[in-house]
Amino acid sequence: MEASSPRRKSLPAEAEESETRPESLPSEIHERIVSLLPIRDAVRTSAVARAWRRIWESAPGLALDWGFEHGADPAYADAVLARYTRPVCSFFFCLSEASSQRADDWVPLLAGKGVQILRLHFSRGRYPVSKNSTSICQRERAVLWRDSRAPLRTSCSFENLKSLSLNTDFCFLSTILSTLYLLKNAPNLEELSIEIMYDNDQHEEVGLDLLSAQWTDGLLAKLKSVSMDMATCESNEMHFIEFVLSKARRLEEFRICAVEDCTRSNEELLVEIIKYRRASPQAKVFFKRMVFV
Repeated sequence: MEASSPRRKSLPAEAEESETRPESLPSEIHERIVSLLPIRDAVRTSAVARAWRRIWESAPGLALDWGFEHGADPAYADAVLARYTRPVCSFFFCLSEASSQRADDWVPLLAGKGVQILRLHFSRGRYPVSKNSTSICQRERAVLWRDSRAPLRTSCSFENLKSLSLNTDFCFLSTILSTLYLLKNAPNLEELSIEIMYDNDQHEEVGLDLLSAQWTDGLLAKLKSVSMDMATCESNEMHFIEFVLSKARRLEEFRICAVEDCTRSNEELLVEIIKYRRASPQAKVFFKRMVFV
């Protein structure tokens, strides 16, 4: 009878396999992997292995981004926010008209979580994204898109905001008041970039007196640079330009880029702008008109 061949020892193979299993990795590696995943995939890692269960809740720098995912349930975002214990790197959600009021809870909540990039898109009617958007920064950059006819009602402040990008229009009083609200709550703002979304016609006249009535001592206190792109140069926009020039004591430059089909000539606009009083003696105004080839 032939002697049976000795069994191969399986311990080294098993040891090698155990070293490659997810649970064998250090927790820091787990967190790093999870932080690089989209939010839905990050949450699903709880099912990978016991060691991964709930690890997304404490993974640093997790991006809570749902993007332009229309129909996403805000309750899912509520659940994630309730369980995520670390500062939020970014938050991006597209809200339907029916759920738009969730923003009033999310904005102060995310500000408290140290959000760096905050983007909320508001869908209304047939438009996939609200025609008017507002960008808010908590640290260096953060973004919030706001419906044009729904004034922002949150009570949080953005003390560390340095740079604000704003996509909006000046067609409605509510839009303008929301813009001023953001500026009031960003006392350390240095750079303001505005891109006009001119799908709407100007519906309400908002004069310089009304803007001046919103003035507070901290408003525009540290503002150095302003740019306004896609400007239609209608009266509300011009009043806002005049308001900023007359109030921003540290302003260094205001750049205006008008749309090609602006009804007013360059010469007419420049003559008007030159007459505006400037609170900052070093403030320079640059004007150009877009030309599409």
